[in-house]
Amino acid sequence: MACKDIDDLEVLQAYADCWAARLAPDAAQREWLWPEKLLEHRTGQAPKVCWRAMERCDRRGYVEWGVSLRSGWLTDKGARYLDDNRKWVKGGPRMVRDAAGGLVLVGSETPPNAELTGLSP
Repeated sequence: MACKDIDDLEVLQAYADCWAARLAPDAAQREWLWPEKLLEHRTGQAPKVCWRAMERCDRRGYVEWGVSLRSGWLTDKGARYLDDNRKWVKGGPRMVRDAAGGLVLVGSETPPNAELTGLSP
């Protein structure tokens, strides 16, 4: 268990997926997820390790936050880094920017939070 085992791209993808779930167009599909919980589930790392990886992304300027790091969002720098390196993100569905600049799910029919809610096929 080490923070180095969680890549910045995995952290950024977790933030993108959390916001996509929170802002889903269909109100019935909206869900409040936390990035550290997605990271714990996806990486198998301890909560403290996931939190440290999120703090690392904050220090690098990829994430900013107001009240709590867990409710943070991607900065322009973080969104560009994720977009530019998308092919290196490990497993799971991916959120990508559409022509209008919004995030859309590609690569799977399963929503980004399906593993946590039991909705996966």
